[in-house]
Amino acid sequence: MLINLEEAGDLGTRRDDVLLLGKCDDIIKHLAKELGWLKELKDSWAETRTSLDNPPPADEDSEEEQEDHVPEAKETEEERLQREIAWLTKSVDETLRVTDDLKTRVGKEVKEDVAKPARPPAEPSEVESLKKDGSNL
Repeated sequence: MLINLEEAGDLGTRRDDVLLLGKCDDIIKHLAKELGWLKELKDSWAETRTSLDNPPPADEDSEEEQEDHVPEAKETEEERLQREIAWLTKSVDETLRVTDDLKTRVGKEVKEDVAKPARPPAEPSEVESLKKDGSNL
């Protein structure tokens, strides 16, 4: 199953493939509504609305969904920008931490490889012996 704005690769060419093209939040909202799970989905989204890892969806509920919806306090443009800046800052910090961890690990592995003694070159008699056995060098 692919939920995406556009097709990707050969997904959709096989009999069991499912392509749902459009905005992910809209498609999930539609599926939840069809399955009778819209209230649970909205509750889950409300719980994570202020999470820095999951900024709230940019789009608002449709007019049909707003009829039975209690309006939430609207955040100001300044609050929205501050929330997005905090989320981006946290994401960049996490990426840099992962990058630093990777650099440290790779540096350690390189030092270990450099510290290993080099294999001495094979003697001509060993090369001939290996050729006769059909072994690759």
